[in-house]
Amino acid sequence: MARNISKLIKLKGTIFGVTLVNSKRYGQHARAERGTYTPITINKTFKESKKLLMQCNKQAKIIFSALRDEHRDGELWSKLLSIFFKQAKAGLKPDVAMLAGLECDEKRTLKALVNERYEVSVDRAGKKMHVTVTLQKRPHCDDVKHIEGYHLKLIGLFPNFGKLSIKKEVVQSALIPLESKLAPVEFELPAPSAKAPYVLLLGIVGMMGKNGDSRSFQGLAVVKTG
Repeated sequence: MARNISKLIKLKGTIFGVTLVNSKRYGQHARAERGTYTPITINKTFKESKKLLMQCNKQAKIIFSALRDEHRDGELWSKLLSIFFKQAKAGLKPDVAMLAGLECDEKRTLKALVNERYEVSVDRAGKKMHVTVTLQKRPHCDDVKHIEGYHLKLIGLFPNFGKLSIKKEVVQSALIPLESKLAPVEFELPAPSAKAPYVLLLGIVGMMGKNGDSRSFQGLAVVKTG
């Protein structure tokens, strides 16, 4: 039973199994700590979800750790965990395809910087991955009036979700002057094998300054999986 206590005392917390609370309905009062008289039970579904979430946490962490030092917003971890948990709840094992289209920064997305107009093709041979990136529109950012040029950055992730391991490769183009003619940009990445599952992220880094030596805007997103 809840017992009223003096209005002059402003206490909160649990002391010797008695919890002091201040609710809108009953005001200040004391009640027994949860589980004092009736044991608290955790149902089977809750236990299974907790176990599933812990496993998803480990799997999502290998992707997040690989991107921790790359351009991203503060929501990337929660987005990754949500993707993995949704896949697991559906009774499916994690795969690279579920990461397709993932934007690392929702406030400044890659698709907005190039108006979704780009193509990425991949050719694999042995332990080499040849990637061609073709922009059909020059990068543009509404709140940046002028840039000298931009870099294209390619990140290759090769995860093994079963072993909770990942390999990462990064290459970046030379500075591409903004007014230069749009042309395909070629990249080559080493790969663990010709059939290793992969996640490709394309990044664009706008550069300012006299010689294009000052970083301006950035965008990074998954553009290909296989």
